[in-house]
Amino acid sequence: MGSCLDIHFWSIVALAALVMRALPVRRTIGFGLWNLLGLAVLGGWQLTASALVVTGIYWSLLRWSQRTRYAKLGTWAAIMVPGLIFVATKIGTDWSIAHSWLNDHPQALLLHRVFVNLAYSYVFLRMIEMAHCVIWKAMPLLDPLSTAGYLFPFHMIFAGPVNLYQDHLKMNASLERRDPWFVALNGADQIATGLIYKYVCAEYLRIACFGVGGRLISASWIDTAALIVYLFFDFAGYSRIMLGAGMWMGVPTPVNFNSPFSATTITDFFTRWHMSLGAFIQRNIFMPLQMTLVRRWGVRRAAWAGVAALVPAWAFVGLWHRFSLGCMVYGLVFAAVVATDKLMRDRVLRQSWSQSAAAAWTARLLGPVYVFVVVTTMLHIVITELMPA
Repeated sequence: MGSCLDIHFWSIVALAALVMRALPVRRTIGFGLWNLLGLAVLGGWQLTASALVVTGIYWSLLRWSQRTRYAKLGTWAAIMVPGLIFVATKIGTDWSIAHSWLNDHPQALLLHRVFVNLAYSYVFLRMIEMAHCVIWKAMPLLDPLSTAGYLFPFHMIFAGPVNLYQDHLKMNASLERRDPWFVALNGADQIATGLIYKYVCAEYLRIACFGVGGRLISASWIDTAALIVYLFFDFAGYSRIMLGAGMWMGVPTPVNFNSPFSATTITDFFTRWHMSLGAFIQRNIFMPLQMTLVRRWGVRRAAWAGVAALVPAWAFVGLWHRFSLGCMVYGLVFAAVVATDKLMRDRVLRQSWSQSAAAAWTARLLGPVYVFVVVTTMLHIVITELMPA
C-alpha cells in the first residue's frame, strides 16, 4: 500500500477531503466509492477485487442473520468466516510446516496471499465488530458499498487502528457540525506530529541502537528496552498520521496511543497502548464474558469474574501477535501479571496512607519506572518467539 510519504496516498486523501463535502450522497457511500479508488491506486486491482468479493459475501451473511428463515445460518457463518480467515492466515504465516505446504500448492498459496493482502488481522477484527453490532446490538446494517468502506479503509487497512462500527454509522451526521478550519488545522497537527514520531524519533533511535539498515534484534534487556521505545514512536507515529488523514476526510479514525510510558500501573499502560485493539478486546471478549460470569457466580464474585475474563482476553492477545503455543502462554502469563497488579492496587487503595500526597507523588514518579521495567522484561522473555531469527 506504499509509504506514509507516498505522494499518491496524500493526493487521494487531499482530494477526498474536498470531494466528501461536495458529494450529494450519504457520506458513508461517498467514502465507500472513494475508498475503492484509493485501494485500486495504492494496492492494485487484485486487492480491490478481493475486498469487493469479501465484502459482498460478508454483507450477505449479515443480511441473512436479520431474516427469520436464515437467521441462525447467517449468524453462525458471520462469526465463523472471519475466524477461519484469521486462523488460516496465521497458521500459514507462523507455522513453518504449513508455510512449506503452501509453497508446494500454488492455488492454496494464492488464496493465502489474498488473505494477507486483505490485512487479515484488522479486517478480521472489523468483521467481528460489525457482526457484534448488527446481530447482538441490533444496529442498522450499512449498504454493501458503505460496508466496504468500513471493512477496508485504505488509510487504515494494514496497521489499523480498529475503527468502531457505531462511529462509522454516525459519519453522515457528525461531518456537518464540524468547523472545517478546525478540522484542517487539527488534522495537520496530528499528521506533522506523526511524521516526526515515525521518521525522526523512531528512525534516529533505530540507527543509534541497531545501526544504519540494521535489523531489529534483541541480544539484551537494554536492546529490548530500546526496541519497545522504537515500536512506540513508529506505531504511534503511523497512528497519528492516519488519525490526521481521517480527520481531513471526515472518516472516524480512533486515537491509538495516549502517553503509555506515563502510566503508573500495568492496567493503566494497556489502556494507553494500542487503545483501539484494547477497546475491541474489552467490548467483544472481556466485558461479555465478565457479565456472563457475574450472572452465573453472583455480584459478590464480580472481581474474580473479571480476573477469569482476563484469561481468554489475554490468550487472544498472545495469539494475535503470533499463532503459537509460546505466544499463547505469554498472553496467559501477562493475564496473571495484570490480575496481580490490579488486585494489589485495589488492596493498597483501601489503606488510609495511600491517600496521602506523598503516596500520590511516589506513585507518579516511580510508577512509570515500575511499568516500563515489567513490560520490557515480559517482552524480553518472549522476544525470540515474536521475532524469530
